[in-house]
Amino acid sequence: MSSFFDTVWSWLADALDNAVPGDVIHLAGGRYEDKFTAEAAGTAEKPIWVCGGPGAVIDAGDIKGGYAFHLDGADHWRLVGFTVRNGQKGVMADEVEHAVIQGLTVEHIGDEAIHLRNFSSDNVVRDNTVRDTGLRKPKFGEGVYIGTAESNWCTVSRCKPDNSDRNVVSGNHISAVTGEAVDIKEGTTGGVVTGLAEALAYDDRIGGRFLKPGLGFGGGCLPKDIRTFAHRAEELGVGQAVGFLREVDDINKRRRARTVDLVRELAGGDLTGVRVTALGAAFKPNSDDIRDAPALDVASTLHRLGARVTVVDPAATENARRGHPQLDYGTDAISAAAGADVVVLLTEWNEFRQIAPEVMGAVVNHRRIVDGRHALDPARWRAAGWEYRALGRP
Repeated sequence: MSSFFDTVWSWLADALDNAVPGDVIHLAGGRYEDKFTAEAAGTAEKPIWVCGGPGAVIDAGDIKGGYAFHLDGADHWRLVGFTVRNGQKGVMADEVEHAVIQGLTVEHIGDEAIHLRNFSSDNVVRDNTVRDTGLRKPKFGEGVYIGTAESNWCTVSRCKPDNSDRNVVSGNHISAVTGEAVDIKEGTTGGVVTGLAEALAYDDRIGGRFLKPGLGFGGGCLPKDIRTFAHRAEELGVGQAVGFLREVDDINKRRRARTVDLVRELAGGDLTGVRVTALGAAFKPNSDDIRDAPALDVASTLHRLGARVTVVDPAATENARRGHPQLDYGTDAISAAAGADVVVLLTEWNEFRQIAPEVMGAVVNHRRIVDGRHALDPARWRAAGWEYRALGRP
């Protein structure tokens, strides 16, 4: 028979420590002023519940250190309805499977609000309200964070990719964060993120055509308009009100830097003398427009880091050549890839989507590809012997 605890703050730690499968820990309204950890495991048939209304507040008291609520190896838990605030991280899950984090309010957090890492798989994060993150360190305040940055694998996941796989992130309300709303790190696979892109796509003024993960946006309008709007707001003394626009711009730029990192990682850490074939120059397919093109930004950065970069684009080659004469240029993807150590897809032209990996594989020096636009079929390229990498994919 399930236990039921109508806790006050002084008893919550004991309730968590002594929890067994099937228990229901009910948080009465009030403040629970501490950092709490759950280590016991429930089962599929008898999960362990912690539930309460928004007035039940877990308050860790310090945004500079510690996790407000830590699931540490605690499988099959259900965290539902209550509020979490004032921790370096809000809800942290380490080596957790089949947990559900639902309907929480997570706010006033030093870094990330909800973080699943260290091989935490098959969990669900849904219908939560997240706000006011990144208060400890700007740009490190993601709303929901899945996995671990490669630079921290040896600290968190025993020097292996953090395969926090098949997690579902859906229907969360995320605002006033200083990092990405949802960040899925390399090393994870099989997850589902839904809600924001689908909702925006219903607005005909926006649509869903360009709401895809990957390298980010460019062009002569949107980046310029964001920066101009933010600058004008500063002139008028209301810059704080549009601070989120600067974060949008910064996040977008970081996608370019991370793409460069993926190429460098595939090349073994040093780009000096590495032959890179860059597929794409225009900021979007079916255009010769190279204004603030992420593709050329990445290609130029690779060149500055010592790589020998050959760019190919069905329409934008001449514009790119005038603006970036330091790069080499090809006439078609296959000939441009001859002898390449790494291929990186930067603009999702149909011509590049349709490349046969076996054909390109016959001309390159090493079968390594970075898919900057999630435009390729990973299974098909891997089956053809390619080492495939992409933002947010292993």
